[in-house]
Amino acid sequence: MEILNKIINLSPEEDIVVDKTNKRVIFYQYDEDCLKDQLEEIEGTNDSHEIEKVSVYSDDSNLEIVEQLDLVYEGKIDGFYNGEDAYIYSQFFNPERNFSPYKEQQQQLIEAVQKKYQKPLKELVLPDEYEIRKADVSDVIEMANVFGKVFETYPTPMDQPKYIKKVMKEETIFSLITHDDKIVSIASADINPKYKNAEITDCATLPEFRGNGFLSHIIAHLEDRLKEKKVPNLFSLTRAISTGMNHVIAKHGYSYRGTLVQNCDISGSFEDMNIWVKQL
Repeated sequence: MEILNKIINLSPEEDIVVDKTNKRVIFYQYDEDCLKDQLEEIEGTNDSHEIEKVSVYSDDSNLEIVEQLDLVYEGKIDGFYNGEDAYIYSQFFNPERNFSPYKEQQQQLIEAVQKKYQKPLKELVLPDEYEIRKADVSDVIEMANVFGKVFETYPTPMDQPKYIKKVMKEETIFSLITHDDKIVSIASADINPKYKNAEITDCATLPEFRGNGFLSHIIAHLEDRLKEKKVPNLFSLTRAISTGMNHVIAKHGYSYRGTLVQNCDISGSFEDMNIWVKQL
């Protein structure tokens, strides 16, 4: 990974992430004149297979250059760059990673949820024995315990209280539901102030409390908070095999925009992630 960091040689205008956990590099902003050379150098020095996938995000101004490279189009995020769309192209250095083992089932799920949720969401009413509220730093230990129980592995270390505290101090807001003062469900909005977007993510409900629609309540709560912060462009990357999460996000009026193949290490293996977008 040290070699990759030297290859990238970031300038202040660039935004390139080396994601060790998921064995990938993501190019959000870059010098388009250097992009081809950077990709070739990463591939040429990747002998230890530390990087298996590279994703390049492109707005309209870079699209012509990106489309000339040996990349696969995977989808787009509406409004990602301060209201301008981001088109996502990827290169797979590990051929096994460019394969969707459940592609047919995933497509059937997408079609089913798109067909089912075509009407506005009805008003949500949380039962009296539950409370929904903002999370704060005093919750981080219990939140980490919930994430640890729900996920065997996760793209970010959400089972570590120090990490949750760190992202809270940056630009991630969490909402949660409690029962008898114990946290039973969580989700977050990871705000990117540079691009004025937010990702709805880190959705977790304890197994014994699933089936109550808690994440629907939390997503609505997060969206209200994002409206107050004037962050209008939302997206969510849902596990493509997760019936529940794809139903929840589609129910809230998010639109499907593509699938990122074997994108994240979740629950012990790399999984496809569906792109869903919404403008508030």
